[in-house]
Amino acid sequence: MPTPITLTVKKDGSIECLYTEAFPLRELGKLTIARASMVEFNNETQLWEVNIDGKKIYEHDSREMCLIKERDYLS
Repeated sequence: MPTPITLTVKKDGSIECLYTEAFPLRELGKLTIARASMVEFNNETQLWEVNIDGKKIYEHDSREMCLIKERDYLS
């Protein structure tokens, strides 16, 4: 089963969502994309970290687990 996609329509008519290629967002119009988070490997701790707005929200030895947590957090 595909992961549901949540589109938030703002008062100015713009739409916010977590980007995915599973939905043809380009068909809605011109895209403006801004990074909401970072998943990076920390060489010192040897763990992957999820950082949002400069704050570490999760770390794990699996990058995939971090990507899942990132999507859950932002959804």
